Amino acid sequence: MSKALDIATLGAKVYVRSRDHCPPHVHVTHAGEGWEARLAFSYLDASIRLLDVVPLARAPRLAALNTVAGTVAANLPDCRAAWWRIHGKTCLNGQWLKIAADGAGRPAIRTEPGALQVARSHYDVAQGAVILFFKGQTESRTWRLT
Repeated sequence: MSKALDIATLGAKVYVRSRDHCPPHVHVTHAGEGWEARLAFSYLDASIRLLDVVPLARAPRLAALNTVAGTVAANLPDCRAAWWRIHGKTCLNGQWLKIAADGAGRPAIRTEPGALQVARSHYDVAQGAVILFFKGQTESRTWRLT
């Protein structure tokens, strides 16, 4: 288990656990109030989504969850780096993407025209960039993440 950061205003801690599975996510624990939330993040964009809160009977108020999500979003490079250090994967391998007109990689359906399947991926912690290698392609694509 690797602590990614603290949320001092709530008294919560953010962790990446070694026995976790895809999608990439962090665990936010509040020992004093006895709840834990899992928030998923992406190596393609800045999206954050709540996976669950346990136990539900002790779930924090929506304002606290919004603070948690905002803190995780503001510290995405640290969360991505912690996940990469522990798991060594972006969870993008095998996924289908389409390169949008603005150059961003977006999830796609494999039958969609222009869809590419990720053969392998790598996260460059120092550069804050994800490098994708697509099946049937000879060159990679790199995205700097914010």
